[in-house]
Amino acid sequence: MRRVATAAWQTAKAQLDLWIAPNHAPEPAPPRAVGDAASPSSASTLPTRTTAAMWTEHACDHVDRWLRRLAAADGPSDARSVRHRRTALRRLRLILRVTAITSVEDAEETQEAWRNADRSLRRLTRRLGAVRDHDVALGLVAARRDASTSELECAALEELAGRIGRRRQRAWDYAARRLDDDALREAVESVRLCVAAAVTQGSPDALARRWWHAAHAQLAQALDATDDDLIERLHAIRIAAREIRYGLELFDDTAPPAAAVLLLPCIAAQQAVGAHRDLAGFHTALTARGARASRRGRVALARGLESAVVATAVRCDEARQRATSGFAQLRALVSATAPVGFD
Repeated sequence: MRRVATAAWQTAKAQLDLWIAPNHAPEPAPPRAVGDAASPSSASTLPTRTTAAMWTEHACDHVDRWLRRLAAADGPSDARSVRHRRTALRRLRLILRVTAITSVEDAEETQEAWRNADRSLRRLTRRLGAVRDHDVALGLVAARRDASTSELECAALEELAGRIGRRRQRAWDYAARRLDDDALREAVESVRLCVAAAVTQGSPDALARRWWHAAHAQLAQALDATDDDLIERLHAIRIAAREIRYGLELFDDTAPPAAAVLLLPCIAAQQAVGAHRDLAGFHTALTARGARASRRGRVALARGLESAVVATAVRCDEARQRATSGFAQLRALVSATAPVGFD
């Protein structure tokens, strides 16, 4: 996948350092137990055009790897573990979406397994998402506090951090009740069942082509959208870019060669848009907290947050420009890699 060498690939690679947001590096690969196969994104994981049995084994290994990531969290105080769990859940949900793209009616057992697994994983993803949002806010508060020279602002940010920390703890307590080993194991077994059932209805090549057509169309539609809500437009682009990135991890050399050209640009889009979304959410929270403090007569708190609101607004605008600066390039690559024909 990473061996593809085209002019478009080289152009995309040259733009990454300018486009990708600072301090938002791509997520590391999940830890592997001793004796595991190589990473699914490596060239040696699968021979070109695998057999159904080999691809099914590879996909199930992929599931197992992310299940270990889910089980590796150390506790509610570990923001990194929450992030890893959430990305693992997203990848498992991608596998479910891919295996649901079939042209033949599934057996009732498989349909029920798919619905149950998707419902369970979606619920967990949302609950951990709330925890992750608080973790991001806490990190931004700490960064702003470290950069500030105003005692009044630092005191206001300390108060805000305590408030966010308490909310984060409540969100974790709510999510932890669903992070049950048996429930997770049942969901993952359902994912394996869906993978096996999907392959019996067609070759891995056909499954990869179906994924590619759907993912490419999703990204093209997101880039061409004219919705006035910029935040939602960017979010749709981020989701579509993530769909391609995670799909390439799953299909590896089985994916159509054109898909690999979009890997690096999609990583850049995902990270840059994510940085903007984090700052936009933080700016909204700061503004709301300052307004609430003013209404309640907490003048010192409101004044302390004013400079943080202004500084965050500037950073948010810079992140927006950085996120949107690469869209013309990405749109050109999407047009150049449009799938032709379908069977």
